[in-house]
Amino acid sequence: MLDRQGGVCAICKRKPDEGKALFVDHCHVTGMVRGLLCHKCNSVLAFGNDDPDILRAAIAYLRVARDRDRNVTGRDTAGAGGRAMRPPDIVAAETKPYDSGVT
Repeated sequence: MLDRQGGVCAICKRKPDEGKALFVDHCHVTGMVRGLLCHKCNSVLAFGNDDPDILRAAIAYLRVARDRDRNVTGRDTAGAGGRAMRPPDIVAAETKPYDSGVT
């Protein structure tokens, strides 16, 4: 699995820090292994309860904040160095929105 992922996290595509390992991610309902994740990405899924609706809502929240910051500052504030934070396989929320309080 590590070779198939190229030695990087399945989400952020980064190699783990020196001396750190990737975590084996699994579905808590089926027990099926999904891939290898770094500590941060594994935590994101855990804190989001593995719920795509919550994670989509978090993405929508970040996009609204980024767009607001862009309008205020005139520059992109999406991540370090303006790096896009959106992995290519994430699409706009098309399911029921999670109430994040963003209006």
